[in-house]
Amino acid sequence: MVLPFVFACGTHARGPRRPREESRIEIRRGDVAAAELARGGDEGDVPALDVTLTPEAARRIEELTAAHVGERVAIVVDGRVVMTPRVRDRIAGGRLEITGPPESELREIRQKLSSPDADPPRED
Repeated sequence: MVLPFVFACGTHARGPRRPREESRIEIRRGDVAAAELARGGDEGDVPALDVTLTPEAARRIEELTAAHVGERVAIVVDGRVVMTPRVRDRIAGGRLEITGPPESELREIRQKLSSPDADPPRED
């Protein structure tokens, strides 16, 4: 099962345009080393989900964000854009923070990321 967690570059303030395939990365359950609920945001006071990616997934995110510095990236979960931050710099190190959805939705996303169900082999 492909986890519905997508980074799509080439977005604008009103939401994502249809990204080219090379500007889209799907994060599968097997790409996530850890996902933990936390407090985050600029002030550290909003519900957040801290995600640590595997080295291969981290490399893909780093390459995508390096190629799209200054652009917006849509983070799509279950087909819904949960945030559209501007890429200020490449995202290196494989650690992501998702803020925006209510804590109940972040718990649901974490559950999906942590589920033991296996993904099918990657086709890319």
